[in-house]
Amino acid sequence: VQTCALPISAPTTMTAMCFELYTTGGTVTFSGTGISKISRIRNGSAASGTTCVIDQDMTLTYTGSTGTGGVAWYSLNSSGSTSNTLKINSGRTLTCIDQAYIATASSVDADGPNTIIQVDGSLLMQGANCTMSLRPATGATISLIVNGTVDVGRTLKPTGTTGVTSTITVNSGGELKVGTYGPGVAYFDAPTQTVTGLGTFTLSGAGGVTMQIGSTFGLDPTNGPIRTTTRNFSTSANYSYVGTSPQATGSDLPSTVNNLTISNSTGVSLTNSVNVTGTLSLTSGILTLGANTLSISNPIAGTSTNLTADNTSSIAILGAGTGIIIPSSVATLNNLALNNSNGTTLAGPLSIAGILTLTSGNITTTTANLLTLGSAASLSGGGPS
Repeated sequence: VQTCALPISAPTTMTAMCFELYTTGGTVTFSGTGISKISRIRNGSAASGTTCVIDQDMTLTYTGSTGTGGVAWYSLNSSGSTSNTLKINSGRTLTCIDQAYIATASSVDADGPNTIIQVDGSLLMQGANCTMSLRPATGATISLIVNGTVDVGRTLKPTGTTGVTSTITVNSGGELKVGTYGPGVAYFDAPTQTVTGLGTFTLSGAGGVTMQIGSTFGLDPTNGPIRTTTRNFSTSANYSYVGTSPQATGSDLPSTVNNLTISNSTGVSLTNSVNVTGTLSLTSGILTLGANTLSISNPIAGTSTNLTADNTSSIAILGAGTGIIIPSSVATLNNLALNNSNGTTLAGPLSIAGILTLTSGNITTTTANLLTLGSAASLSGGGPS
C-alpha cells in the first residue's frame, strides 16, 4: 500500500494548482493545521483504488475553463480509473466555492465508476450554483456515507443517466442538506433512489429548490425516497411528482408548500391536506383530492380540469391572487372556503355537501354554472350579492 502525506501547517493559497493522484492502490493524505486553497483534485489517468484523505481544512476553487462551473473533485479521469475514495476526516472541512462541483466524472451530467465519498467532517458546497453528482454508470456502485455534514447549495444528482441508483447513507449525527442557497433540483425521479440511515435529511427552501419525486409512495418515510430518521422538508420548497405509475403525495409532504407540480400521466392522489402558496401546476395526469383540503392562492396552471374531487373533498381559496377558477371537473365538494378579496369563478355547476364559508370575496356564477347547497349543507359568513 502506498501512502503519501502532504503536510501543510500554515494558511496556504495555491488557487491555480491541480493535484492529480497517481497512487494506484494507495492513499494520499492532505494534513496539517493550515488551510489549503487549491484548484482541484482528481485521479491521474487510469489510476484506480486511490484514496484521497482530507485531514486539514481545504477550499477547492475550480469553476471550469470559463468560470461558469467545473468539477473540483472527481474520481474518473479515464476509462481505466475506478474504485476511488474521497474521505474527509472528522473535524475537517472541505469547502467548494460557488460553481465548484463534486462529482464522480469530469461532468456533473456524466456517469461515473465505482466511487466512495465518506464525510466524517464537513463538505460545504455553500454556493447558489454548487452541484453534487453521484451518477453511477451501468454496473458501477457509488456510495455517499455521511457521518458529519454535507451541504449541497443547489442541485443533487444521485442517479445515473440509465437509471442506476447510488447508495446514500446518513448515519446518526450526520446531516445531508440540499438546496440551501440556489434554485436547484433534488433529483429523486428514479422510483428506487433512496437516502437511508439514522441521521438527518434537510430539503431547504431558502434557495427555491425543487424536489422531483418518482416513488409511487411519494414522500413516505418508510417506502419513499427519503428514509432517514429525521426528515426536514421546507414549506418554502417546490415539490414535483414525476412518476410513471400512480403516486400518492406521501405523509411527509409538508402541509404548506410553495409550488406543487403534477407531471404523471397515471395520476397522483393527495395523502394529506396541502396549502399551495405559490402555483399548483397540473402538467399531466389527474390530481385526486380525496378526503383532504386543497388550499390555493393563485390560478391553477396547466390543465385545470385534471383536478378531481368528491363530496369528501374540500377547497379553500386564500391569498390575494386574481383570476382563480374552480374547474368544471370539480362538481361536488364537502367544504368550500373563500378568503380572497378578488374572489373566484365557477367554470361549472358545483354542489356543497358540508360548509360554505365566505370570509372575503365573491363567488361568480352563471345560470349554467350554479352553486348549490345540499340538504345538509350550511353557510358561514356572507350571502348572495
